[in-house]
Amino acid sequence: MKLMQGPLPMQAQLLQDVDKLDFEDEAERDHYKEKLLRRLRSALAIKCEPNDQLPIGSSKFGGKPDLPPGFLYPLGGDGKPLSFIAQYRLQDLQAFSIAHDLPATGMLYFFAFDDTVGRPLTATYRPEWASISYWDGDPATLQPYEAGEEVRKYTQAKIWFEEALSGFHLFYEELDCTDLIGGEEFEYIDLMGKYENYRHQLLGLPVPQQPWNIRVVGPHGEVERVEGLQDEFEGHVLLLQMDCDSKLGTRWGDCGTIYFVLSLQDLVQHHFENFLFLGQHG
Repeated sequence: MKLMQGPLPMQAQLLQDVDKLDFEDEAERDHYKEKLLRRLRSALAIKCEPNDQLPIGSSKFGGKPDLPPGFLYPLGGDGKPLSFIAQYRLQDLQAFSIAHDLPATGMLYFFAFDDTVGRPLTATYRPEWASISYWDGDPATLQPYEAGEEVRKYTQAKIWFEEALSGFHLFYEELDCTDLIGGEEFEYIDLMGKYENYRHQLLGLPVPQQPWNIRVVGPHGEVERVEGLQDEFEGHVLLLQMDCDSKLGTRWGDCGTIYFVLSLQDLVQHHFENFLFLGQHG
């Protein structure tokens, strides 16, 4: 049987849980497992807890970014500073084999538009509505940066990373409900909740709120063209998926989600400026 690309202990536990579901026969069970394993991929769940007293240079959401001297703070398409979203201390990710394509040291910063200004989601935005910056230098030079009182700030939170699985949404879309007997569909949903129980993640398959029918938004918010992302981001890497979260004060429209995506080639070459920024809401 083909194995998923996932943490082995978690993968084994998932298969044990699938064995507890009722199927008509072993052939149906094996068919179910094969579909599941074909779709799932490793991910790193991002867990967070508000904390306003973090050491400078920590991995975190919100607050003020810890920036090096001479850093050019990113501006949006309207010329105003973007809001700081997150920073990763990249060495925090080196314990995970899935993160081997990320730089081993340095800081990765994420910025985006103020989520209260009413920009439409379910869209691909031009780069001027978001930014990713990579910096690798002496961490002792980092200092909290105040972008201005008018710039939206999100609640500062400590973040840490845990192995997880992603792609359950693809499996469920593909699932023939005749594979499950009676109420077993609901048992599958419980199973999905056990293994995909995170709000924020990186390196897994992006979890959409709607199909990936993309509206490309121009500098003044207009829709320029419609695109589709093929094969669920084949050849791309999810650097950050961030949901609405009351603990952080993030909304992204009507309880939406934002995504920062980069091609694998650009990641290996550290060309973070070539990212794709997406947003969705229900």
